[in-house]
Amino acid sequence: MADKNLPIKFFQKREVDEQDMEGAGGGNPPRWVLSEPLLRKRSSYYRDVLREVGSKIRDKVEQNNYIPTVVKVKMNEDAVAKSYRWDITRLFNTGKFNLIGFSGEEELLIKVETLEDLAQIEKQFGDLTRHSVGISAINDLEPFSVEMDSDLGSGDILKVKLFNFQDIDLNNILIRAFERFCQEKQLVYKRAKYADGQHIYRLQKVTSDGLEELQSFDGIFAITEMPEFKHGDVEAAIENTIEIKNRKRVRSTQLLGYWIQEFQVPPI
Repeated sequence: MADKNLPIKFFQKREVDEQDMEGAGGGNPPRWVLSEPLLRKRSSYYRDVLREVGSKIRDKVEQNNYIPTVVKVKMNEDAVAKSYRWDITRLFNTGKFNLIGFSGEEELLIKVETLEDLAQIEKQFGDLTRHSVGISAINDLEPFSVEMDSDLGSGDILKVKLFNFQDIDLNNILIRAFERFCQEKQLVYKRAKYADGQHIYRLQKVTSDGLEELQSFDGIFAITEMPEFKHGDVEAAIENTIEIKNRKRVRSTQLLGYWIQEFQVPPI
């Protein structure tokens, strides 16, 4: 063993490490954090967007519509690491966790339930010292609009996916409101069986006008064409019959009171 030359490895951290997670442990902020003038400008813009969301919430309250409003947050491509998502979601938390999901790899979906929640979120966007990383990590902020296939037409069977607000009571409010909406608009609907947490409906005989009205319903995540699965003739699809091979015992050996039997199976 003494004569054997063992490999010697040296480990050295790169001087510039693109994967380094600055700021994740409370040290220096990431390189992409905005300067104070740019941070102040972006904060002001995002608060203007939030005021638009506030107008929408007020209109809904007047109509006794208590379905949460959803905003879409586009992340900076330099901030897609999970450690920075916390800095973003902290901006929107209001004593409760308001992140409800994702749309693609770089977009977060945030629910806003009340005007009081919105006021707190707007205040947090004004705290540049505490939320400099979170504000810098956001590339854009806008009210969510329904994701819909561009080639849908009247007569298509639709797959309508509702939001999951990660709250049983809010989900029940949304489901009841959507079914009542379908009944009022005389839309033929049926709830589809999917995994837990997914609220999906199958809609038929939706006219062009009905499709436009459907887009206006607050609480729909996506409208697509319902996939159809057809069962063919399985037997006709099998052209050849596979012959089942029988195994052949080659030998038996006794080992410590047990018989070990070896078998050989001919190749197919």
